Amino acid sequence: MDVKLGIRMLARYPGLSIAGGLAIVMVVVCGAAAGMFHAVVFGALPFGDGGRIVAIENWDTRENRPHPVAFEDFAAWRGMTSLDAVGAYRLVTRNVAIEGEAAEPVRVAEIGAEAFAIARVAPRLGRYLAPEDERDGAPPVIVIGHAEWQRRFAGDPRVIGRTLLVGGTPATIVGVMPEGFGFPVNERHWVPLRLVPSDFAHAPAPSSMPYKQMPPGAVHAFGRLAPGADLAAAQAELAVLGERASQASPAIHAHVRPRVLPYTRWFFDEQHDGEIFLVQGLVLLLLGLVGANVAVLVYARTAARRMEIAVRTALGASRGRIVGQMFVEGLVLSGAAAAAGLMLAGIIRGELAAYIPWHLAPFWVTTSATSSIVLAYVAALALLGGVVIGVIPAMQATSRRAQAGLQHAASSASGWRIGRTYGVLMVAQVAVTVAILPYALSTAWTSVRDALADPGYPAGQFLTARIDVEPGLPPAAAAARLRDRRAEIARRLAAEPGVTDVTFLAGLPGGEPARRIEIEGEPVFRQVGVGRIGVDFVPLFEVPVLAGRAFAAGDTGAGGRHVVVNRSFARHVLGGAALGRRIRPATGEPGPWLEVVGVIEDVPATATGPALAQARLYLPAGEGDAGLGLLAARVRAGEPGKFASRLREVAAAVDPGLLLDDVRPMMALVRDQRRAAQVGAGAAGFFTLSLLLLSATGLYALMSFTVTQRRREIGIRVALGATTGRLLRSIFARALGQLAAGIVLGMTVAGMVAFETGGESTGAAGLLMLPIVAVFVLAVGLLAVAGPTRRGLRIEPSEALKEG
Repeated sequence: MDVKLGIRMLARYPGLSIAGGLAIVMVVVCGAAAGMFHAVVFGALPFGDGGRIVAIENWDTRENRPHPVAFEDFAAWRGMTSLDAVGAYRLVTRNVAIEGEAAEPVRVAEIGAEAFAIARVAPRLGRYLAPEDERDGAPPVIVIGHAEWQRRFAGDPRVIGRTLLVGGTPATIVGVMPEGFGFPVNERHWVPLRLVPSDFAHAPAPSSMPYKQMPPGAVHAFGRLAPGADLAAAQAELAVLGERASQASPAIHAHVRPRVLPYTRWFFDEQHDGEIFLVQGLVLLLLGLVGANVAVLVYARTAARRMEIAVRTALGASRGRIVGQMFVEGLVLSGAAAAAGLMLAGIIRGELAAYIPWHLAPFWVTTSATSSIVLAYVAALALLGGVVIGVIPAMQATSRRAQAGLQHAASSASGWRIGRTYGVLMVAQVAVTVAILPYALSTAWTSVRDALADPGYPAGQFLTARIDVEPGLPPAAAAARLRDRRAEIARRLAAEPGVTDVTFLAGLPGGEPARRIEIEGEPVFRQVGVGRIGVDFVPLFEVPVLAGRAFAAGDTGAGGRHVVVNRSFARHVLGGAALGRRIRPATGEPGPWLEVVGVIEDVPATATGPALAQARLYLPAGEGDAGLGLLAARVRAGEPGKFASRLREVAAAVDPGLLLDDVRPMMALVRDQRRAAQVGAGAAGFFTLSLLLLSATGLYALMSFTVTQRRREIGIRVALGATTGRLLRSIFARALGQLAAGIVLGMTVAGMVAFETGGESTGAAGLLMLPIVAVFVLAVGLLAVAGPTRRGLRIEPSEALKEG
């Protein structure tokens, strides 16, 4: 019955339902994202006793990051008594294909047979990998995932015994894992791991990213806690082993300590726990902000229902019964908004899926917006929202003070008060809206403009592909092989009648990673985009040289001491005088100073936004530079995508073992790059407009309640001949005061931030928007007040006087 009544109240007060519901939708979208983030970090593996599976790693206490596992370390860990079993894996990329079909690069897990026993998940078909599969001379075998079984073999139950070409070697399929299984990260192919000491000698350096996605070839260890053992016991045993290793080889292990973590926690460093809980806190803060505004709306509506509450109280309804009913009403509103928010989160996730590799995300996280963890998280937010917007107003409405007012005059609003907290909240919201709305508008305009503009270089004429060699060689040998293969591919492509130019890039122009640099004579470090470009980049991409020169052949190699910067770097980092200035990266040991020899136009030329964010420093790269992994071939005529099959044929003819991935027109990469900015702009716009909506609904609620409180006063003043103008000034005074205070505070904050950041926070256009934004927010606020004011002016004096 309470649910039915709650639904009727939503229909009876559509303004409250729409305004409050949209505000809660914003919280739910943020909550869904936070729930997925929480699941990645703290979710348990979906196995039997999945929480007992742990990760083991070496930790460099001096560098505060993971350290590669040595062969002796892994051998010692396998003898631990606090662990039932210890396994290892490494992730490598290999060409995988069915006989007679084109190969495609696939991430494969080379994994020990004990991994499946640790996971305790039965195969869908066939068997696991077995210890005998790891012995020298054993025939190559492979276990595939459910999705691969469906995609390549259409779910054929006779797949066991068939073969897949893995790195050019036929491997017999011996098992199919069930749907959803992707251990250790998100794999669909498992082959035996054959570890020898030399595998550890060339272990690549660990990544410094928060997500510990170590480079391909790094060996990782994991295990299952023994019955009766816990993390503390395993860590104590590891500490003893670490001390022995430190004494045996102090040069290597002096600052290295082994440690054990819950498996899912391994993917994020503990030093980022503060960021995780900050996200959670921001969501709860946002919920509190939204809930407080909607609570004002509900409380104002409750004031209008004072006769109903008085009658129910007189008939014997307890305070708990009334509060419970209003809680259900609030829960209906927050629940409906939660469902809408989940749908919107699913739409956003679909937009993100176009350029985020969800298939590489940890398999224990269902990336759908309807996963169980996200549903639980959003349900908790909806429940909390019901408490904030239903219980709190009900407790206020049924307090002793309010009940005393009801006893004296069932239809009087006396005794109903809203404290100053809500007024302060309105001022704060208006200030935040005014401060960030220019940034959101500027970001949205930039995104739209970039989406419609030409990228500034002939992207539509290029076909791109990422080229690498299969793992297994020492780094120096792999780099030499890759250099030779790339040179041969470039030579053959240049001879093709449909190709005019061939080059290699580190990445798409405009996507250079941010790095710290040091400028000679300046005491502070700068964070700018740093990229590597070949000597043919500037002429090939038709980039104008504004001063000095572009790179030449003599700039590459060990003797090169020159750099090139773009226009934004020269103007906003070096103050305009760029040629001859000396710069060097500020990472690791200080290197030699590099002289600026040229200034080129910004690439992309249409990039807008904060000027410092567009600053780029370019280092010269030779033809054999391992960092140039993106091939770009300019096609003479027609669609570049039509040349993709020929490119694959040429690469296969040069070396069948080459990994040729992501073959597509460069314009497709440009669209993906833009889409990321568009989604960010959309999120900023959604958040800002939601704040604007919150401010408007809050003002609406306050004015509605104020008019209700002053109903009798307004009636008496009308009866005594008060003019409409005097009444309007009286009603609007409070709203104008709050709006003015919020606008002044918001403009002050925006100005201070712009001054501290040198205008980089919003840009010049954003600062120019501030007066327009102030007028806009004022207009929205006054429109929110117009409805309650209109009702106030319609009060009949005779009816108002009867309430006294």
